[in-house]
Amino acid sequence: MQYGIERQPHPRTNTSILFMSAHPEWGSSRMRGFQIMDEWKRKNNSYQSDGVAVCSRDQCADICIFIGPCQDHGLPSKSCCKVKVLDVIDKLLYPEKRFILGHLHEYDAIIVNSSFMKKYFRQELGYNGSIEVLLHHSDPRWHMTKTNVSSQSLQFGYIGTLGAISHGNFENHEILTKLYPITLVETGKVIGSEVTFEMDLSLRQLGNPFAQFKTSAKVATAAALGHNIITTWEEATRDCLP
Repeated sequence: MQYGIERQPHPRTNTSILFMSAHPEWGSSRMRGFQIMDEWKRKNNSYQSDGVAVCSRDQCADICIFIGPCQDHGLPSKSCCKVKVLDVIDKLLYPEKRFILGHLHEYDAIIVNSSFMKKYFRQELGYNGSIEVLLHHSDPRWHMTKTNVSSQSLQFGYIGTLGAISHGNFENHEILTKLYPITLVETGKVIGSEVTFEMDLSLRQLGNPFAQFKTSAKVATAAALGHNIITTWEEATRDCLP
C-alpha cells in the first residue's frame, strides 16, 4: 500500500494540513488520520486527501499533525511545518514515551484523550502550548457489524488489542474468562460482520497507567454496536459518560 501526503488547502481557511506517522500502516494512523480525512471529505467534497505520510523532515504544510511521535530526533524541531501538533493517543504507555518527553516543548499544540491528561501535561510535565481534548470516535466499520446472540445467558465481549491484555488493559482477565463466557475480539485484524455478545467490557485498575492514558474507544465501540458496557471509571470514560 502506498501512503500519500495530505497537504491540500482547507476549503474554508485555505490552510494546508498534513498528517504524519512513523507507522502509517498501524491502526492508530487509520483511525486518527485516514478516518478523520474520510469524514472531512464526506462533509465537504472539495476537500481532497491522499493519506498519511511517513515521517520526514522534508514534508511541509501550514499545520502538521503527528499521529504519535516520529522516531527521528530531528522532528518536530527541524520540520518545515509552520504549526506542529502532536496527537498523543496512548503512546505514553509504550516505548514512544521517550520521544514524547524528549521533544514535548517543540510542539505548538498537543491532542490528548481526557481532561486528566490535559492536567497531567500542563501541571506534571509543564507543557505551555495549546492542549485540546479529543474523545475517541468509533471505527465506522463497527456500524456495519450485527449482534447475533443465540444463547439465553448473558454474553460478554472484550474488544481491543489482545497483546495488551496481560499488561493492565483487562483487569482480572485470567479469572473472569474462566468464570464467564467472554469473547475476545482483536481490533488489529479485519472487523467481522457479526459478534455474538451484547455486553462489552472495559476493566482496568484505577490508577494504573492504562486507566489514566488510554482513549475512550471502548465506550465509543459499544455505542456503535448498540451494546451495553461494564466499565471501570477510567479517566477518558469520565469525560464521555455522565
